[in-house]
Amino acid sequence: MKKKIQKSEDSVWVVQIYEENAVEKKRFETESAAFSWATNFAREINSKAGSDFRDLTFLDLMNRFLDEVSVKNVKHPKNLQMVKYFTNSQIKETNEPRYPIMYVKLQNLCKQDFIQFRDIRLNEVGDGTFRRDWSRFHNAMEIAAGEWGWIHRNIMKGIRIPKEPQHRCRRVTPKEEISIRNYLIDIEAKRISKKKEFFQTAIIFQLAIETGLRMSEILALKRTEIFLAEGYLKVTGIEPNANKTHSTVRSVPLTGTAITLLDDATSYEWDTKFIFSLNHRILGSIFRDACKKLDIKDLHFHDSRHEATSRLAQIYQVLDLAKIIGHKDVHTLLTYYQPTIDELVAKMNPVSSHQDMDEIQNNSNLLLK
Repeated sequence: MKKKIQKSEDSVWVVQIYEENAVEKKRFETESAAFSWATNFAREINSKAGSDFRDLTFLDLMNRFLDEVSVKNVKHPKNLQMVKYFTNSQIKETNEPRYPIMYVKLQNLCKQDFIQFRDIRLNEVGDGTFRRDWSRFHNAMEIAAGEWGWIHRNIMKGIRIPKEPQHRCRRVTPKEEISIRNYLIDIEAKRISKKKEFFQTAIIFQLAIETGLRMSEILALKRTEIFLAEGYLKVTGIEPNANKTHSTVRSVPLTGTAITLLDDATSYEWDTKFIFSLNHRILGSIFRDACKKLDIKDLHFHDSRHEATSRLAQIYQVLDLAKIIGHKDVHTLLTYYQPTIDELVAKMNPVSSHQDMDEIQNNSNLLLK
């Protein structure tokens, strides 16, 4: 946007605002009035996204982003779920949209709409979740302003958002691991179910700790991808439920406990193609309920990856560990490696460093027939 203020022949100050192909022109009797109007007009223009499309809304923009951009990304299911949630959420008392930004027309979309969204969302979720939502919006706005030409500018720039939160350092204690496993097995023993969902969850949880695999990677494991005699499995990352890219394709060596777990799991026919038949929603729900019943605080399933990384670091060098865990760089690996001071001290005395691990190994026979 350009602005030009000059004095005309009849002593009247003329202001011209050039906004792409549009020109706004106005006359004033004094220079100060001209400058004041020009400044306010420019501020108002810069706070709006601007669009040549009268009927398109921000929801239309996000839907196109889902159809053309997100669909090619492994995070598409989460992006789809996010847009659906923001679109359908209502305030219970009034039935009005909880996130009105979704229905704002692009011509009227302004910074204040995003500021309002920020303030509402931060009252509901943590900084990390908010930043992920904000990033999806920002990406869509960048493409809409550049490639599509749906808006004149990305007005999300310059809006303050929380800093990246510190990475979690929560690990699974041996007592918690055994308690969760035993609880799930006990519940399964009281049920009559062919799918044995609680038993599957117990195996998957311990397998995650033994291998460092993500939940999605374990659920996507096929029977043809495990090689128990050779002592390893393959992570292909290309199945729809894996939600990962080709960069995570790798072979993962198996501990003795992991081999026992997989041998036990493959003896069942929960699924003809995959080893497990659960989806991430059912698995997550069962795991969270188990933690709640056992009064285990602030434990996420993904914390098993922290635990696995910290345990495997006692065996492998850093580059080998990065390959096993599936990280492109060592910096990312460090966010998962969380040794306790006791473990660091125990390195001075290798004889006693495996006592806790021996307890887990002795209790890891999940042979529930």
